[in-house]
Amino acid sequence: MRLKLVSPKDTLIGHVDVPDHWREWFKRSGAASAELCNPLQYREAAKATPPFQTVIEHVTLVKAEWSQYEDAVYLLHGTVEQLEAIPGVSFAPSMAYLRSQLP
Repeated sequence: MRLKLVSPKDTLIGHVDVPDHWREWFKRSGAASAELCNPLQYREAAKATPPFQTVIEHVTLVKAEWSQYEDAVYLLHGTVEQLEAIPGVSFAPSMAYLRSQLP
């Protein structure tokens, strides 16, 4: 399912492809959320057995009912990088977004 990712000011950031079953989430609640649990392993200098730490990242896409674009969503929580880390999700930036990232 391909959606248009917009900013809160209704600027087209790009297109985001999400799994088809997200369509039902958008119909029911107008939003889709996902959590990424990334277990990070780190070693302390004095210990042979490293402990584990879990980092939870939360991403929420919300339907932009106010947008001029059909099928528009915006990121309420999270970043584009976190969104792309979700299995089955990909992001294709618009040219305007790419130009805005240049120094």
